[in-house]
Amino acid sequence: MQLAEDLGINRGTCVALHERYFADLVALAWADAVLTEGEIADLITVAQLLGLPASAVATAMHPPQLVAVVAVSDDALARFMLTAGDIVVLTGEMQRPRADWHAELTHPGFGPGAGVTKKSRLLVAADPDSLSGKARKARDYGIPVVSEAGLSSLLERA
Repeated sequence: MQLAEDLGINRGTCVALHERYFADLVALAWADAVLTEGEIADLITVAQLLGLPASAVATAMHPPQLVAVVAVSDDALARFMLTAGDIVVLTGEMQRPRADWHAELTHPGFGPGAGVTKKSRLLVAADPDSLSGKARKARDYGIPVVSEAGLSSLLERA
């Protein structure tokens, strides 16, 4: 806390930052739906270093509640259409090279985007259930998230 005060960060802000960091670490540890002994040890150590209560660690030992994912169902995908000028963002380790996807997107007039913005029309994720920053932002903005197969289906109808 002394370092935070020296930097002009008040106690409340410092505690909130510590809690947020720990929550993000917990989410990362549970990302594969398994909490290993090593991850548990890391969580305990980090909680102690951050001065968090033991209850924070106890809560972290339980799998997080599932969050509703805004993804495009097969039925909704059938009704969803891309139009020229739409911005399509890619995220994750794709099966096909990004250059190939970018070429397929630009040919019919879609704009490959580097990051998700409110102007983005679609996010294509290697893992549509991803918790990446791009996927979270897309869900926050109500932007559909599809797999590579979903994008292929949309491009066939474009």
